[in-house]
Amino acid sequence: MDFHLILQELKKRDYLSPKEFLILQELLHQDLTAQQISKKTDIPLGRIYDPLNYLIEQRLIEKKGKKPCEYSFDQSSERILTFLKSKFDAFINDEEAIFSMIDEKTAPKIELIPSKEEFTFYLCKILSACKNDFLTIARYGSLPFNFYPSNKKDFLKLRDLIEKKRTTIAHTTEIKSTMVYQAYQDALKKGNSFQAICNKDTFLWHLDLIKKNLGKEFLKMVIEDFKKKCREHDVRMYIIDEYLPMQVFINQNTVVLFHIYLGVGSGIEIQNKETVSLYRGMFEEMKKRCKPVELYLRNI
Repeated sequence: MDFHLILQELKKRDYLSPKEFLILQELLHQDLTAQQISKKTDIPLGRIYDPLNYLIEQRLIEKKGKKPCEYSFDQSSERILTFLKSKFDAFINDEEAIFSMIDEKTAPKIELIPSKEEFTFYLCKILSACKNDFLTIARYGSLPFNFYPSNKKDFLKLRDLIEKKRTTIAHTTEIKSTMVYQAYQDALKKGNSFQAICNKDTFLWHLDLIKKNLGKEFLKMVIEDFKKKCREHDVRMYIIDEYLPMQVFINQNTVVLFHIYLGVGSGIEIQNKETVSLYRGMFEEMKKRCKPVELYLRNI
């Protein structure tokens, strides 16, 4: 993972000031004292503490040891993800507050999702904004994330296998997959319920893929973990014997639609309560033609 490029992107998006960027660039290589950082970055010692204190406050770095203390940027990946999540949640809360003031009869707010690369942001966004239940209609070939393991290491292991075996919508890097994993875990912890509809052939294909490549015991673990989520959280999954051409995600006021053709993905985000009501009705009608996933897990 190229953290230099990640830091450059954070600076480009104004998440980091020039001074904060320079400090983190140096701390990528080793722990340093304030005096050493000042010397390496050419930031005067008298002006180094404001950006250092901000980076500590944002949990991007930590202070270690006794005077002269050293500053550390270890566990860089986790620290960056935590930092991004806090920024992301603040953005979502602001957007939700504005949306709640808008009358539901107002024309829908529609945003284009131009590519697979942008999709991760919109999925994390609709998950973070979820306040009650989250509905998913998985496109043909796609396994709902409800079924993925709760353990991060196992989640990434399964995700890596799937990415090698079929075309995926997005999350093709570890950091993106981790962001989606964390968004789902946070949504579960908030008490949201999850329902998903998956195509029958797609679901059985993934079960076989896991068994052949990761072993029967890993598959059993995935299933037991899923059953545990169903018991401890309001998680439900349904299987339908119909072709599903598009990925659909629904929360209380937003619908995200995403389609992929010949490896090229695009979609839209619609914020409008009438549209949400329409798609929720469609979901409930589809459920009537489904079977509970438990019927397909009995003999495994």
